[in-house]
Amino acid sequence: MANMAVLNSLTEPGDSVFSLTTAAGAHISHGKAGAAGYRRLDIHPIPYDPEGWQIDLDSLRKQVREVKPRLIILGASLILFPYPVREIRELADEVGAILMYDAAHVAGMIAGGQWQHPLKEGAHVMTASTYKSFGGPPGGVVLTNDEEIARKADHAVFPGMTANFHTNRMAPLAVAAAEMLAMGKAYAEQCAVNAQALASVFVRNDLKPAGRVRGYSAGHMLALDVRDMGGGKDTAAALEAAHIICNMNLLPWDSLKDLRNPSGLRLAVHEVTRWGMKEEAMENIAVLFRRVLIDREPEEQVRADVLKYKSRYNTLHYCFARPDKGEAL
Repeated sequence: MANMAVLNSLTEPGDSVFSLTTAAGAHISHGKAGAAGYRRLDIHPIPYDPEGWQIDLDSLRKQVREVKPRLIILGASLILFPYPVREIRELADEVGAILMYDAAHVAGMIAGGQWQHPLKEGAHVMTASTYKSFGGPPGGVVLTNDEEIARKADHAVFPGMTANFHTNRMAPLAVAAAEMLAMGKAYAEQCAVNAQALASVFVRNDLKPAGRVRGYSAGHMLALDVRDMGGGKDTAAALEAAHIICNMNLLPWDSLKDLRNPSGLRLAVHEVTRWGMKEEAMENIAVLFRRVLIDREPEEQVRADVLKYKSRYNTLHYCFARPDKGEAL
């Protein structure tokens, strides 16, 4: 809905936009099947180097100069590495385009100072989720330092798209924001440490985290390449049967024909980090993955051990404790 608000306020049907493909990590709302398609925009894929896990800036410059789009969309649902925001803002200014950054999955990492800050690096407008890594109630936000964009986005939200708002969300969102101000730095730092630790122990356990050329991850997310294990569909189902929840995901070399059984699994460590798990816990998590995906142990046997292990972590961290429970964790 936040993405649609931006598209409704800053584009007209028929306008050209550039966005990443779903295989390169983009959210469905950035493409033909989602909000951008519903707005009837002329969508051009941002050139992407699947081996280098990065945007092909030279090709993008050439295509943007030819097309002269109204909008360029960065950000993704699988987002392992930062984007060249400053360089793309310069390109946007050259052709009169607006630069949007979808920070749905990395809002908590941005707030904690462990991810690029899109607005500070040049994005005109940023959308984000208030849950996911941010840790608040489900919802979305639109952020900008441009008063005109803010005015247009406000009008797109009301009366354009909604007629009311959910007041029950405001108190928990305020608490989540206050917690992020108080503890967000420590939380985001531990998320980044845990992601790197998990990638390393995956490798030691003969699993294949993607993006090795750039260090696997610069944030809290990871992708596992499971092509040689039958693909994402079956591996995600096997892990779920063992009570390890992740989702199958296209990786940059996939095409849309691989949608029902893509090459990868998408993982993130923000939830286990909030439960107090640190580097040593990543060792145990990787072993559980190995037991399911490589050793092929019976799922019910692994499931029992998953439940037993999780039972050791029953207190939320990086949040305010109840007054009768002492100080913040």
